[in-house]
Amino acid sequence: RIGSVLTKAPSVQVLVLDALVLSIVEPILGPHCDYVQLNLVQAVRVHGGERGQAPHRDEEMWPCAKHGVPWLINVMWAVDDFTPENGATRLWPNSHRDELDRFIDEGGSVPGTMPAGSACLFMGSLTHAAGANQTLSGRTGIIVSYCLGWLKTYENQFLAYPPSVARDFPHELQQLI
Repeated sequence: RIGSVLTKAPSVQVLVLDALVLSIVEPILGPHCDYVQLNLVQAVRVHGGERGQAPHRDEEMWPCAKHGVPWLINVMWAVDDFTPENGATRLWPNSHRDELDRFIDEGGSVPGTMPAGSACLFMGSLTHAAGANQTLSGRTGIIVSYCLGWLKTYENQFLAYPPSVARDFPHELQQLI
């Protein structure tokens, strides 16, 4: 897992600014804040033979009642094909309606199977986890996470992309960070 991806792989800026993704994110998060911000951008590699991740919700980083308001949207971009065998992200449909259960039955989850170049969007309130990689090869994804503008972000954008770096970003990206 690596952060500050926009300086390490500038081509990822295109993913962060994807018009279709932003057209989904803005109407969901926008009504609950003055602006939507970038929570994090990470590259994640699940190595061959790696066990599955513990089920979790990314909104847990803000441990308070959400009262049904969406606080975060994740976008998992597939760099490699995501398959059940290579650890595709596991998603528990409708889990956002229940209390978090770290011992939730994996049988109730579905793999976020997708070809390289695809994106899977899911709410930060949805239980999910990287699946076990039962192959010898790794699989890589890029996580782009957007949240309400008044929240403290997981990745401090001002440290990850200080003004000396951010001044060269497109205006739309500057607005998100």
